[in-house]
Amino acid sequence: MTTGTDELKALMQKMINKQDSLSLQLSNVVTQISLLNKTVAEQGDSLAYLHDEVQEIKDDMGVMKEEQNQLKHRMTISSSEQYMEEVHSLRLGVQNLERKARERNARIVGYKEEHGENCNKIVEYIIHNKLGCRAVVELAHRTGRRDTGRPRHILFRVSSAQDKWQILKNQRMALNGQGYYIIDDLTKADMDTKKRLQPVIQQARDKGQKWQFKNGQLIVNGQLYKEKAVNHSSQYHDTSRNRLHQPHQRFQQTAYSPETQQTHDAHQLQDVSDVSRTQQSPNAQRQQPKHHGSPLKHQPQGNSA
Repeated sequence: MTTGTDELKALMQKMINKQDSLSLQLSNVVTQISLLNKTVAEQGDSLAYLHDEVQEIKDDMGVMKEEQNQLKHRMTISSSEQYMEEVHSLRLGVQNLERKARERNARIVGYKEEHGENCNKIVEYIIHNKLGCRAVVELAHRTGRRDTGRPRHILFRVSSAQDKWQILKNQRMALNGQGYYIIDDLTKADMDTKKRLQPVIQQARDKGQKWQFKNGQLIVNGQLYKEKAVNHSSQYHDTSRNRLHQPHQRFQQTAYSPETQQTHDAHQLQDVSDVSRTQQSPNAQRQQPKHHGSPLKHQPQGNSA
């Protein structure tokens, strides 16, 4: 009996010890769970903070993207304006170069064309005998398409621009009624400008005012005529097809009577090799075949001077 009681006590003590051990382990588990809950709470706060940070970064990126788009738009507009200014400047430069190449050139329009004629002698006769000018003719030749039913222009070059302007001034009265006349050798852009200003020129003629069209500008009674501002793209023409650089291209010529001289400019298109040919040396012109007969054979039609 005593032995059984001792065994029960030993068993109960063992169970008590086991219970204490389990209680201690449970307490440790509870402690760990509390720590985990605290850690999870802290992680949650961290996640919420990170979420706010990410949202703020997204907002900042949106603002930056909008500013970037606005900057690109301003840069595009600025680049386009700069490009147009550069194109306009280049066009003006090309026009000035072409004007410089033509500054001593002029054209005789409507003069009868004959086989074997000597253009140099024709021009010299008209300038010296009809106009009373002593200009030196460096080069002269016909230009334009043949077989158009009208005589081709005679393109000629004198030794100075002053001589050319004197010739153009004198021809207005001296060649009146002769059936031919002399005009300036204008660029395509200047021809278009003068054509556009024909109403103003005609008005100046009707009023007896003095006018001159030079370097793409109209001068009336010593005052520069100013057009209304227009867009560069419409005011100036593309010179990428400049006749100076296309020696094989030809254009049809058109001649006019003196009464309609104010409308001749629109038909002043020239042979593309005109300027390049006139830039040859005088020695090159002397290589032309000699023509028989007196220079007077080629005197202008109409009344004599």
